[in-house]
Amino acid sequence: MDLISQLGSTLGIDTAQAESAAGAILGTVQQHAPAGALDGLLKSAPEASGWLAKAAPLLGAATSSSSSSSSPLGALGGLLGGGGGGALGGLGGLVQGAAAIQTVTSIVEKLGVPPELAAKAVPLVLAFVQSKLGDGGFQQLTAQVPFLKELGGTSSEGGGLGGLGGLVGGFLK
Repeated sequence: MDLISQLGSTLGIDTAQAESAAGAILGTVQQHAPAGALDGLLKSAPEASGWLAKAAPLLGAATSSSSSSSSPLGALGGLLGGGGGGALGGLGGLVQGAAAIQTVTSIVEKLGVPPELAAKAVPLVLAFVQSKLGDGGFQQLTAQVPFLKELGGTSSEGGGLGGLGGLVGGFLK
């Protein structure tokens, strides 16, 4: 089953809404990644460009209303993640990830998806990204976007997206 079908059936939304949800998640990753970090994904899954385009208006509204400077989570993540190493750097990535999840959840909710279902979209999209980039490419992306590593629970010992569910579940309580 392709990603859009999976999102549609999991979230109970139509194809256009699923494409917007996928684009919102990818767009949020892209906003935090260096330029060109998603080029491999866009090359192996050209349909993702269309999803990003569909979500662009939603992302613009979400980032202007909850930018790092105005969002407490985003500001804290910037302080902890910028230049801090060790535990503080990891905490910064986690806080930035929580802010990104908040943005994505808000966008997906605007598509008519309840918050408890909106949280299920992120792991599906990240699994899709990993499948298109391969483990090495996904590890490179998580190195460039540290909160993905924190949210996804990936490590050098093995991959996986397990940590995301706990964070999102705790965030939505």
